[in-house]
Amino acid sequence: MKKIYIFSILFFLPYVLLNAQNVPNGGFEDWEYNDEGGLEPVGWVTLNDDEYTDVFQVEGHDGQYAAKMSVEWVVDQYDGAMLFLEDNFSVSERFTALSFFLQGETVATDYLSVNIGLFKDGLYIGHAIGHYDQNYPSWTEISMEITYDTDEIPDSAFIGIQIYPLTQANYGTYYIIDDLNLNMGSGSSDPELLVAYTNVEGTVFELGFSEPMTDPAGMHNQFSGKRNGNIIGFTSAALNPGDDYIIVLTLAEPVLAGEELKVSYTAGTVTSQEGEPLESFTDHAVLNLVGGSGPGSWQVIPSGVSEDLFSVHFANNTTGYIGGAMAKCLKSTNEGFNWTTVPVPSYADFRAVYATSSNDVYLGAWDTVYASHNAGTGWTGAYTNSFTLGVRGLQFTSPFNGYAFMTFSSMTKTTNAGSSWSEPTGCGVIEDFYDGYMLDDNTGYGVGDCGLIAKTTDGGATFNLYDWGLEWSCIQIWGVHFASALNGFATADSGVVFRTTDGGNHWSRSVIAGPEDLLSDVFFVNPAKGYIVGNNGKMFMTTNGGDTWIQEPSLTSNDLHSVFFISENLGWAVGNNGTILRFGEASNSVTDPAQAIIDDVIIYPNPFSSKASIEFNLAEKMEVNLEIFDLSGRIIRSISAGTLGKGIHHLELDLPELESGIYICRISHSQGYTNRQFVICK
Repeated sequence: MKKIYIFSILFFLPYVLLNAQNVPNGGFEDWEYNDEGGLEPVGWVTLNDDEYTDVFQVEGHDGQYAAKMSVEWVVDQYDGAMLFLEDNFSVSERFTALSFFLQGETVATDYLSVNIGLFKDGLYIGHAIGHYDQNYPSWTEISMEITYDTDEIPDSAFIGIQIYPLTQANYGTYYIIDDLNLNMGSGSSDPELLVAYTNVEGTVFELGFSEPMTDPAGMHNQFSGKRNGNIIGFTSAALNPGDDYIIVLTLAEPVLAGEELKVSYTAGTVTSQEGEPLESFTDHAVLNLVGGSGPGSWQVIPSGVSEDLFSVHFANNTTGYIGGAMAKCLKSTNEGFNWTTVPVPSYADFRAVYATSSNDVYLGAWDTVYASHNAGTGWTGAYTNSFTLGVRGLQFTSPFNGYAFMTFSSMTKTTNAGSSWSEPTGCGVIEDFYDGYMLDDNTGYGVGDCGLIAKTTDGGATFNLYDWGLEWSCIQIWGVHFASALNGFATADSGVVFRTTDGGNHWSRSVIAGPEDLLSDVFFVNPAKGYIVGNNGKMFMTTNGGDTWIQEPSLTSNDLHSVFFISENLGWAVGNNGTILRFGEASNSVTDPAQAIIDDVIIYPNPFSSKASIEFNLAEKMEVNLEIFDLSGRIIRSISAGTLGKGIHHLELDLPELESGIYICRISHSQGYTNRQFVICK
């Protein structure tokens, strides 16, 4: 019952946040054993019991003890820690800040969230929410400014503290918190770096802070940067015109797309407008947006759906299809700029899709392959001759000859464009195929469960299992592709890539990512250039035939499942929560008709905290709508601008609910749309 109770607190957190004169046991000096046998601070609720602990009693800042919150192993994953006050506590003053001391380290995108809410007669009237994703090697004082929605004096408050994500966090993340206290006064807070990113040209770093900053002119030498681990410098520092929350650092030399970027600061003379000094920070990640709106770049494409998307394939430059969860099928006829849902008479997940032409497309379901020969208007399902086998990979070597790789290391094939499929053949082992690749109608490879790699030279009639010998490990292999007849690649768990240079006689192993990174798919555009995608939005590119892999800038945190390129300059990747990424020209006059209709689109200021203006020029009178998307492609807000006349228009964006991050504003009408990215910085 205790854990259900804790999660109910989390659910109601927006309604019961915090404030306090003296936060009850805010110094964490008093500890006791709870009913489940776990040691926890008096007056606070944790998940600790007699077998599991993620909030520990450790040495304090001033007093004897503090609370250490740590990511720990739970059943089959690492989970974030939670620490909540047992109940609301009484207050009688209009406090302006919550302060505390913090120490700790974070891994990857994990962060600590501190939430305080203030109430009057049970109604929520004020709050402060802080997200902390930096390393704090020594005790650092933090002050969170409290904002109020009314002029009333609160009578109660509540505090909640969590390490996010609550599930599937990263081992090694921990934070030690101590001496929580509610304060009066101006409520001024130490400035904190929230987000850092480049401009499209790669000539500046833009740093977004939690407080308005003073002019940093002449202070650029107090900052330093890194590109792929090498030091880079800055020639000037300035405030972003129109937004005092942004400091712009001009680079001594431009950075390039795909480079890993960091920024650091050594405490000096940079301050907020309240006079609070900027504390030192080290190796804060800088989002690399170089090329983000130019040719040959990745862009997030709103899908309009929330289902997980598993596979993408294009028949030509313009027409392509996507298969997803719960029989979701999407179609594009303009290079993947726009997608529409295509009804298919099924309830199964479509794990594989293949289009042999604009009209002919195939979807792999559980025991059925669905085929359409009229561009998705109508579908027929052909049984794969075994209800126990699910289709995981599809490939056609001609308009008539196709191959389906299935569970239990099985294969079935068609020679009549999907009208019927053969009796399954396979390796004779219980491990599943997760993917397959046919070089031609004779030679192909299947990969899958527990290190499974199998090769056929007779069109799937028989398979030979690769013998790992002493190199064997039970690793899941998710994707396979060949850059040439001899040079092949397979992607796996734990950041592992397998490679053969002799047509599968020997496979070598390399690691290009972390142990937590599942690499789900690989595709080669030509013998030199290839891409790999995986969990948490990870993407890698090679331009030397797979000898080295460089991580691409991450545009999403959603897991990616499939990547496909029709040419060197045009490709797509898809993943969870309706994620679609497109590589190519950001827009063109043929596939993005709105370019000719809506022009001169400007969002200013950009970045902004909650309010901005958007300006655009209409070529003719029309009805205009605005949609705000996050980087997963989900719609956050829809705005109807009504019917507007020809000429220049100004609209206001008021988005107080958005958290810091990158978003897309789509201006659409009956003939097309135009996208613009913007950054929220709070």
